[in-house]
Parts: sequence; structure tokens; C-alpha cells
Amino acid sequence: MKEKLLRILTFNLIPVIGRLLNSKNTYCNVIFYHDIVRDEGYSYMRMPSHRFKEQMLWLVKNKFETLRFDDFADKEKMQYNKKRVLIAFDDGWLSNYTEIFEFMKQHNLKYNVFLTMGEIGKNKDYLTWDCRFWSSYIYTPKYERY
Repeated sequence: MKEKLLRILTFNLIPVIGRLLNSKNTYCNVIFYHDIVRDEGYSYMRMPSHRFKEQMLWLVKNKFETLRFDDFADKEKMQYNKKRVLIAFDDGWLSNYTEIFEFMKQHNLKYNVFLTMGEIGKNKDYLTWDCRFWSSYIYTPKYERY
């Protein structure tokens, strides 16, 4: 019973509250991915490239605007718009370049990559420093000393 109530709240009540407060919110829809693979993959973290491309083409067909993190410097972009989405990739897998870069560029889709700095240049499955030429798609947080 407790699980059923929690499911009802999560999938029904919370979205309704979000829609009621829509004009007051400053948030963005986010789609998170990890690794894009040519085959079917073997875990929830791996998305077959054909399925990923289908999802991206759906965004294009339905006229979604894709954002990069630096787009949020514009206050207007901070206002919620159901047709805006931020596409992000965790870890900096090599496939974030080899499997999708040209496709995303061709369709004018922006995306963001969170890098796992300790893997760059050490693990063959991750991006290398030689990928600097496409760095406009990479998000590396700035760290400050306290």
C-alpha cells in the first residue's frame, strides 16, 4: 500500500504541482546519457546509437531547443520552457565523440559532457586530450579554493 501511494504521488501529484508553479520556476528538462554503443549494449548505462539517434530526431522533429550549460547565462533561458532540453553525458566516454558528434553537429543539437578527469589519456574507452577541437561541447566545472 505504501509503495502504491508513493507511486501515485511521484507520477501524478508532483507533476501537477510543477505545472501549477510553472511560471515561477527556473529549471530545465535534462536528458542524461553515458555511453553510446553500436550494438545493443549490456547495461542500463549503454544506449545503442540507433536508439539514441531516433530520440534526437524526435527532438528535432518536435522543434526542441537544446542547451549548453553556458546558455544559462541568459536569464531568459533560465525560465522554464517545455520545448527546451539540456542533453548531458556523464564521464566523457569516447563514444560521446566517435558515435554522435557528427550526427549532433549535422542536426544542430547541442550537448554537454561531464569529464572524468582521471580517465582522460589513461583509459582507451574515454576521451583523450586530442579531442580539444570539439571542446565547445565539454563542460569542465571551474573549481575555486576556499
